[in-house]
Amino acid sequence: MSWSISQIYNSWRNIHFLLKSAEIHGVMAIIEQLLYRTVHAVLWLYALVCTWLIGLRKPIQYNQRKRTLRRCQEDSSSLSKLPRHIGLAVLDGKISFPDVANIVVWCAAVGISYISVYDNEGLLKKNLLELTNHISEKEKELLGSERSKFTVEVCTETSESGQLTGNERRLSDGHNSSCSKRSKIQLYVIGPEDGQSSLARAAKQYCEMASHWRGKGTDEQEIDVNEMLHARYNFPDPDLILKFGTVSSLLGYLPWQIRLTEIISYPSHHSIDYKSFISLLHIFARTEQRFGK
Repeated sequence: MSWSISQIYNSWRNIHFLLKSAEIHGVMAIIEQLLYRTVHAVLWLYALVCTWLIGLRKPIQYNQRKRTLRRCQEDSSSLSKLPRHIGLAVLDGKISFPDVANIVVWCAAVGISYISVYDNEGLLKKNLLELTNHISEKEKELLGSERSKFTVEVCTETSESGQLTGNERRLSDGHNSSCSKRSKIQLYVIGPEDGQSSLARAAKQYCEMASHWRGKGTDEQEIDVNEMLHARYNFPDPDLILKFGTVSSLLGYLPWQIRLTEIISYPSHHSIDYKSFISLLHIFARTEQRFGK
């Protein structure tokens, strides 16, 4: 088959156009990567500046006062509002169990009733015994004899039904307890599988219920997905999440429960001190939550 000059020329033009398009696409990909890295650098710098400002605003008296349960309660009384449920998203690499235990004990001491701790690799759940031992040690170290004035119950998912039951420990006296009983402090240890699997389980349950109604020929009833998810997690939605790490994501922390949650970032949980913790609570207290208004 012979090719005319015009056909050869047109083929060359098409090939040239494709090469130019691929070149432009490659340039655009490079530009997108540069923009992506620039945004992350700006966010990292923002977090660094915020940390510096928090350090400047730390009240000096916190350094000079001995931390006791009474002192912690006095510090919390100076806040205009206190989160009922605080989430700790530990996303800054290697986990320091003593530092996480410190934050948990401070939360309990200032009067926060529900605490959830999360890491995107599930190491806190896998090393639950180590975490509870550190919390118990920090209670003795920071609060002394006053630790008997409150209890911390630790809950994690152990049952096949997906309920957050079992594996509970009452740290103040060492006796077994139940998370269903009313206690002053409840600590929930969660991992990445809790967020995704809970939504998948709720979706499966919804489909099964809808199929059941269709099979019986009855009208479908209204299903409250929010109620289904809260039946599994026996705690209120978090009012505040302290995100430790420079990544601009919660990396799987319970996605359904954080619609109205205030999120405050801090570069690292490593070596965080009580002054910084209280300063973060002051930031939350000054926050005006409009709830979509």
